[in-house]
Amino acid sequence: MRTTLAIAIALFAASEAFAGTLAINVTHRAELTGGELRATVTLSNEGDETARAVTPVLRFRGVETRGATQADLPPKQPVEASLAVPAGTLADGRWSYEIVVEYADANLYPFQAISLGTLAVGSPPLPKVAVPALPSPVLADHAEFPVHVKNLSETERRLIVKVLAPEAIEAKYTSEEALLGPWAELELPVELTNRAALPGSRYPLFVTVEYEDGPVHQTLVAQTSVEIGAAEAKLGREGRYLWIAAGIFGALVAGVVAFRLSRS
Repeated sequence: MRTTLAIAIALFAASEAFAGTLAINVTHRAELTGGELRATVTLSNEGDETARAVTPVLRFRGVETRGATQADLPPKQPVEASLAVPAGTLADGRWSYEIVVEYADANLYPFQAISLGTLAVGSPPLPKVAVPALPSPVLADHAEFPVHVKNLSETERRLIVKVLAPEAIEAKYTSEEALLGPWAELELPVELTNRAALPGSRYPLFVTVEYEDGPVHQTLVAQTSVEIGAAEAKLGREGRYLWIAAGIFGALVAGVVAFRLSRS
């Protein structure tokens, strides 16, 4: 008999592109029932603007199902949705599922937020692979997002590493597959590209690491967030200080040149 573990993850995605603020919060739990993965999703709007066309989506092992669209989600009025997808035959271990929330603001500008949960089948041991603390990048057009993975055992691991972001943000990396030697550590260089995210927004980013531990399937989920900055913030949080320093340096050079000209 399979046993399952329910997981709840909070998701915060905000936008201040217009007069109001949208802040969609998601909690969810899932279980295996009758060959299906069933998820109960609670959506709430913690902002001060009504969200439009709010639709939850459940994704699991390449299959997805869409829930009913909530035409309006006013602030502080949570709604609940039940979603289910075929689970197939699952080996003992930990498996990840994805909750996607599509919504729009008053001008029908589309947003998307994601959240991940894990489902335990049987009584799997703790994972022997870790993801140290992830950075929280500031993204204007492009940003580097290095992902570090460490092997906590003397057994070589063949990993599948994925970076999951809302569709407004593209994550590029060379390969999802990696071979991690005993006690080894590797870095996966990832480049984030802003395709449609508006300045002032903040979205969660997720990293999943999957591998087979004998007959057990292991999935590790790590989370951070990305802040969408203005175009002049391409250099990150310190960008404005670099521009200020460049301006001061330019003024000093101009002053030296003027002084020399006045003495000549």
